[in-house]
Amino acid sequence: MENRVRFLLEVTEAVSSVWGANRVGIKLSPSNTLNDIHNTDPKALFSYAIAALNSFCLGYLHWMEASDADIRYAGKGIPVADFRPFYSVTLIANGGYGREKGDESDRPHLKELIMVSSVRRDGINRVCTKINLWLASCEL
Repeated sequence: MENRVRFLLEVTEAVSSVWGANRVGIKLSPSNTLNDIHNTDPKALFSYAIAALNSFCLGYLHWMEASDADIRYAGKGIPVADFRPFYSVTLIANGGYGREKGDESDRPHLKELIMVSSVRRDGINRVCTKINLWLASCEL
């Protein structure tokens, strides 16, 4: 595993030394099948990589969940929940999130932020309304 993540860690170290690790984010796509990419044991590889990235105290880790095409092609998706225990700072999840899937993922122990990649015309207002309602219910 060490050799397979060496380049990732070397680049992360170089970029962090220039801009500061708290201003650097890494995007991982363990379920990606673009250009016939496959990994025989993605859970072991990405668990190792994520644990190694913890030492940098990065600004965030961006997790790309499996798309429908990835699942059709590779036969499996790797959910962010499987990897959350290995990473200790901000986690952004992306991959097919809309309001409904975002609402289903209201589990703060799994991810701090979700990235919504497509919304309907009124989607922004609907999401903002939900955020405002949530903020109003919080004790600040």
